[in-house]
Amino acid sequence: MDNGILLANRLGLPQRLVALTFISLGTAVPDVAAALCAVARKQPTLALGNIVGANIINLLLVVGIPSIVAPMEAEPALLRDAAAACAAMLLLTVPPVFTGRTRRWQGVALLLLLGGCLVINFI
Repeated sequence: MDNGILLANRLGLPQRLVALTFISLGTAVPDVAAALCAVARKQPTLALGNIVGANIINLLLVVGIPSIVAPMEAEPALLRDAAAACAAMLLLTVPPVFTGRTRRWQGVALLLLLGGCLVINFI
């Protein structure tokens, strides 16, 4: 559980940066693998459902359950991160509702959103 903190300290990086990049990437790899398999098998709705479901669980359970056990203080950085996560979910889910598919511009916009979050939080 403390490996993220140890990694951040050894690399001389802020703990939030390690959590938002390395740890998040590690927890997202199974979801990305499942989405890629679904797309390869011509089941794009399964891929989208997997990603949306994983994000909803991450947003609600990962923050919700610990806050039930021990209330947390909502720092401005946490609120910015939550707003960015909600924006990413809207960007990924709303356009396909109207068009029936995802587009490359959505992927580019998601990468720009991630880059913006990292710049705002750590530079």
